[in-house]
Amino acid sequence: MATNYDKLSKEILQNIGGKENVNEIFHCVTRLRFYLKDSSLVDLEKIKQLKGVIGAQYATDQLQIIIGNDVSDAYKAMEKQIGEIHSAGHSGEKKNGFHLKGLFETLAAIFLPVVPVLAGTGMIKGLIIILTTYANVKADSGIMQLLTISSDCVFYFFPFLIAWSAAKRFKANIPLAMALAGCLLYPIMTEGLANGEPGLLVFGLTVPFVKYAGSSIPIILTVWVLSYVHPFIDKVIPKALRLVFTPMLVMLVMTPLALILIAPSANYISIGLASVVKMLFEFSPIVAGLVVGATRPLVVLSGMHLSLGALMIENISQFGYDVILPINTMGTLAMAGTALGTWFKSKDSEIKTISFSAFISAFIGITEPVIYGVLLKFRNALIATMVGGGIAGAFVATFKGTSTAYVNSSILSLPVFMGPGFVFVCIGMAMAAAISFILVQILGLSEEKDQKQKESSKQVDYGVYSPLSGKLIELKEIEDDVFSKGIMGKGIAIEPNSNQVVAPFDGEVVTIYPTKHAIGLTSTNGVELIIHIGLDTANLKGEYFDIQVVEGQKIHQGDVLAEVDFSKIKEQGFSIVTPIIISNTNQFLDVIPNKVQGSIKNSNKLLEIIQ
Repeated sequence: MATNYDKLSKEILQNIGGKENVNEIFHCVTRLRFYLKDSSLVDLEKIKQLKGVIGAQYATDQLQIIIGNDVSDAYKAMEKQIGEIHSAGHSGEKKNGFHLKGLFETLAAIFLPVVPVLAGTGMIKGLIIILTTYANVKADSGIMQLLTISSDCVFYFFPFLIAWSAAKRFKANIPLAMALAGCLLYPIMTEGLANGEPGLLVFGLTVPFVKYAGSSIPIILTVWVLSYVHPFIDKVIPKALRLVFTPMLVMLVMTPLALILIAPSANYISIGLASVVKMLFEFSPIVAGLVVGATRPLVVLSGMHLSLGALMIENISQFGYDVILPINTMGTLAMAGTALGTWFKSKDSEIKTISFSAFISAFIGITEPVIYGVLLKFRNALIATMVGGGIAGAFVATFKGTSTAYVNSSILSLPVFMGPGFVFVCIGMAMAAAISFILVQILGLSEEKDQKQKESSKQVDYGVYSPLSGKLIELKEIEDDVFSKGIMGKGIAIEPNSNQVVAPFDGEVVTIYPTKHAIGLTSTNGVELIIHIGLDTANLKGEYFDIQVVEGQKIHQGDVLAEVDFSKIKEQGFSIVTPIIISNTNQFLDVIPNKVQGSIKNSNKLLEIIQ
């Protein structure tokens, strides 16, 4: 059954403190990503249990909820609930994001919107290689030049796309950010670079001609500075003059600042990072490939995989190729092999269904279903994936597999790997999948151990008996979201047919609400229970409630807690349906009503609690 994302978005909001707690939301290929005002309001365990959620975690100060292939549908539904003001780039609270702690999340947020078009045009570049190399299509033909324009435009003018995305991230002025990207790629700059000229001399300072086409870090840092300069200038300019003079002064300040200082400095950083990666692979391709390939599932698990795209793009910009993407693809294929191996090895029908679905997803580059559905469940599966990805990664790195464009890591990306190491990339993919598949068969899945652990999980008799006699009603049928959606915890409700409320177990009276409509109890073995007598009955301010215990009093099962005149309460127009809630539900494996329909007496067993 397809997931109802409108319902899921509401359930997620309930478990993250509501839309008022959301500072910012955006999404990547598989995850909803939130920045929240107060992370203590998040119930991570409940989110993980929601239908349609594969997993949930924190990466530094970012909440990531893994949805899978349909994340865009979930994001659209979430936007309906939250409103556009909270979507990425529109939160009211300024978030600079350039502190070390949030660096990876900041880069990921900037690159996420532009990755699809970058990957799509990258695949066209791979198609060009196939046509010119194997189909004898002339590179200077009209159709090939048209394809070249289509494949190169995004990469060449990449600073424009990054300027737009970074401006949204840093809450900077988008037109000004794109204007500054235009400064980096202005014909004077590009022609000067092509002619080998040193640069422009301005007041004794040099504006160097630098290669900014295809770069990202120079414009990211430029826009970050813009996010401070523009508000400062706008604040000191009189309101009547801001429309024209603010952008004029911002460009007069930012253009020399960007072209003389920020962008050249950032370019050296880019060159340095790319050179370090190249040196590492030249020093020991086996070690580099082994580490990158083996840790691929862990990097994806941490949510930092997209932020590394900046480094891959810089490699392509500086050298014309990248060495990391082919190795990442080994990790992806290893996960696909593990998922298929799990499907083949497992005897559990549910695990088979999950693992085969995860195999299909991983085969086309979506790996979260494997990670959360298989690798985190079976340690041996994770080991098999890391070994398969590591060995294949070392193999591909040794034989110099490269990528000519930035695309998703999957078997569909084969065209961009065409080059001297193409055959070895293909062999590596087969190796990664095969090694992982075989290792799962050898190491096993520890299903027998898991089954024993399940069997040893005790359905402990906590002795929770009914405090009332009457008709049983499931919580989901109550017209009160607090109870029907399980916000307070799991349990059941009773429509009483007698006036006496008795203790459901041995324990202690913890709370008696001032309006007497609810009583909080704790059992001797730690079960916390609330008896909420009627709905909206707090408005009666204690009338018709005769509480016969006091806070701190020790109780035994069957002791009278209260006498309630339910007929009078009904006459006043209030519902007498009484929810009985286990308020510390999250401390137990599950809370299950003994039965959900029919009648019950106060001497009958009410709830089963699974420890």
